[in-house]
Amino acid sequence: MSHGYHERGEDGRPFLCDGCERCEEQAGDVGVHLDAQSFREAWSIMVGVEYGDDHYRSEAEAKLGQTLYRVSLVMERAFGLNLRGLVVPTTERSR
Repeated sequence: MSHGYHERGEDGRPFLCDGCERCEEQAGDVGVHLDAQSFREAWSIMVGVEYGDDHYRSEAEAKLGQTLYRVSLVMERAFGLNLRGLVVPTTERSR
């Protein structure tokens, strides 16, 4: 099934949209089906929310972001890595 990613960014639309079957599916698979650019964007959103003052814009976006956050905590403990700065956000999201 083909899925064009929804427009996101400046107008405040979420990275993953509630009610979109494909977005909700991707939210539950820890991002393994996202292309590299979209995974980096999801990671950057997670960093902005979990380590900063941004917020998730949908339940689907929050589900993926919170899963990535939990994975980052385990990796930080297990490998001593600071993953917070792994990806610098490339787009400015509306608050």
